[in-house]
Amino acid sequence: MPNNIAEQEINLQDYLVILDKRKWLILLLMLVSGVSALFITLRTIPTYRATATLLIEKESPKIISIEEVIKTEARDTEYYQTQLQILKSRSLARKVIEKLELESNPMFVGSGDIVSAFLGNLKTEPVRGSRLVKVSFEGEDPKKITEIANALTGTYITETLGVRLD
Repeated sequence: MPNNIAEQEINLQDYLVILDKRKWLILLLMLVSGVSALFITLRTIPTYRATATLLIEKESPKIISIEEVIKTEARDTEYYQTQLQILKSRSLARKVIEKLELESNPMFVGSGDIVSAFLGNLKTEPVRGSRLVKVSFEGEDPKKITEIANALTGTYITETLGVRLD
């Protein structure tokens, strides 16, 4: 039994000999991995995200009864969901595209349906437990996507105020 334990004993010298025999293979693999990582890093185009936060609240009457309060809470959820859908609507996207003249922007040229491409870069994320919505736009040009995110939220605000005033 003692012979088996001695034979199984790990010897650091044996491992160093194995590594020395395979050093060129190890170096080659490290070099190939490093060059591959460098190539991928240099070819990757950075993507930026501009985010704006909106507070969605419905103008409610100042004096209401208790029955109206209960009905209002149920309608508030529907109103919030409706506003989220408006933010992601094709009509709002079209207005922003026209306002900023994005038809000729390299980000959208050759993408076929420009409105679908626009909406593909748009993300809306409700903030849980609040009436806040994060509106994000992604793209390769940080200045342009910031301009788009601001124009989208500005157009949304203008449109909602226009509906309320009518």
